Amino acid sequence: MSEITKRAKWALLACGPLVLIAGGVMAESNAGVLSPRLPWIAPSRYAKKTNPIQADATSIETGAKVYEAQCLACHGKTGAGDGIRAGELDPRPNDLSKPEVWLQTDGELFYKVFKGRTPMPTFDKLLTADEIWHVITYIRTLAPEPAVLGSRFDIGAARRTSIGAVVAAATRYHDAAVHADAKAMAAAAQEAAQAADALNSINLTDQDKAIADLWKSSASSLASRATALASASADASDALDHFTDALALVLRSFGGVDSGLVYQFILPTAGAAGDALAWFQTDSAPRAPFQQGDSSGKPPVVYVFGPSTSTK
Repeated sequence: MSEITKRAKWALLACGPLVLIAGGVMAESNAGVLSPRLPWIAPSRYAKKTNPIQADATSIETGAKVYEAQCLACHGKTGAGDGIRAGELDPRPNDLSKPEVWLQTDGELFYKVFKGRTPMPTFDKLLTADEIWHVITYIRTLAPEPAVLGSRFDIGAARRTSIGAVVAAATRYHDAAVHADAKAMAAAAQEAAQAADALNSINLTDQDKAIADLWKSSASSLASRATALASASADASDALDHFTDALALVLRSFGGVDSGLVYQFILPTAGAAGDALAWFQTDSAPRAPFQQGDSSGKPPVVYVFGPSTSTK
């Protein structure tokens, strides 16, 4: 992470009572190194689009042919992101066999195929709209459809409360950072580690296997990164990046706020290409000095966590 990004992040800590501060979503490179990367969020006008093509055997067959011709080399036969070209790409292709695919609408998937994002090419000139809709129908067969509530996986209020405990500890960490209270920061980081360990001890034996596996991997990652934050030196910037990335994944997949909302704002930074400055608030108006967005005037993108999960 560049020094510019670090300074911007910690400057933001002094801007008001946010829920949490961190760098961008982490993407794993082909060298196995985590690096900050902007989340890929479809505009709402795309996210609300519905697939006009019936998801029947004919559509699946057509989509399979499109996938084989255009997607197989990178995403692999099962969609696991292990195609013959995958090792050449940074970041690696997304795993389309994971249940998180079902947290995206057909319109969101259409946008990502249509627009592309490096290293994934844009397909707006290579495929017709119908071909994209067909391939989305096929992609849906690569991951088993789990039980969902709205656009997040329903694991029950008690489990979401355990996630909320981690968020609350992260809030205390932020409050301590605002006041440059190293002792309180250390205590809050320890609370976050304990809350994450408690969350990691929960097994979802009453859920679909795919959801149980996703929960276990997400909770394990959150616990390890919370422990790293608690063990971090005075410059905890990178550890905070990793911890918040893991917490954001849990929130996107499972929720964690049953009353009120938490908003995640995301802006590019002046650091390396693709770096992101992300922060969480309990109010919907972005804090100073980011009300005006980036240098082009584009406002921050917003992800909303609460009773349902959506983009705004």
